[in-house]
Amino acid sequence: MVRAAMVAVILALSVQPALASDRYRFAAVPPHHVSHLSCGTNEFPPFTYADAKGNAAGIEVEVMEEVARRLGLSIDITILPWPRMLSMMRSGELDCMFAAFHTEERASYMQFTQIPIHVSRLAIYTHRAGAFPLTRLEDLRGRRIGLIRDFQTVPALDDALARGDFAEVILGTSFRQMFDQLAARRIDVVIVNHHVAENILSEMGAHEIIELPHALSSNSAFVTFTRQRSFDTLIPKINYALFEIIADGTYARLFAAHIIQGVAPPLEER
Repeated sequence: MVRAAMVAVILALSVQPALASDRYRFAAVPPHHVSHLSCGTNEFPPFTYADAKGNAAGIEVEVMEEVARRLGLSIDITILPWPRMLSMMRSGELDCMFAAFHTEERASYMQFTQIPIHVSRLAIYTHRAGAFPLTRLEDLRGRRIGLIRDFQTVPALDDALARGDFAEVILGTSFRQMFDQLAARRIDVVIVNHHVAENILSEMGAHEIIELPHALSSNSAFVTFTRQRSFDTLIPKINYALFEIIADGTYARLFAAHIIQGVAPPLEER
């Protein structure tokens, strides 16, 4: 009787579906030897932020924890200032960071996933009392633009700002700081992901700050890995895990749990 029961258990186990981690083992990709990832991210709520206890939280933190679970990895995620995080990626102090727009300069010291972890609608915000029409990049000429140090927008604007004769750039350490400056009318414009902006503005109760009707652009943001070590055999598996997280509805569920519903429409719709 015991022997028959053991045979039944063995047969049952033999027809069980493959472990989830087996889905990310590919014949053309050698096994990876990474068991732990040390990652950085910045204050970019609701995607990434420090919770009341100082721990990393947000949509993308939970997405990356789910990626690690599916691949059988452990992961630690630290909230860092954006410039310091980039520096730590250059030196190899971090394995990975999220999320970054692709630039040639960044690609010189970081590898990028192919699947974005989010797509930013780069919206343009100003003070209601100083609202101005904006339909083209030239309409930003002469404005005081608040940006985070080392934050990229789009090449055309980044190049224009780098020349120094297009607009005045006021650099800050966080988007909350930039919106505080905008509320006080010490700057004219903040450019940022509109979900991040609505999250911050809701917390501030800053009804005097409005979104202009035309966004700057939409940019894909990626998980990146330092080039100080090889992650060549891990990145394809992370690509597929990210794709499945999007396809199976996990991303939508996490997004809905964090996002502010019923955000204010842009100025032209008010």
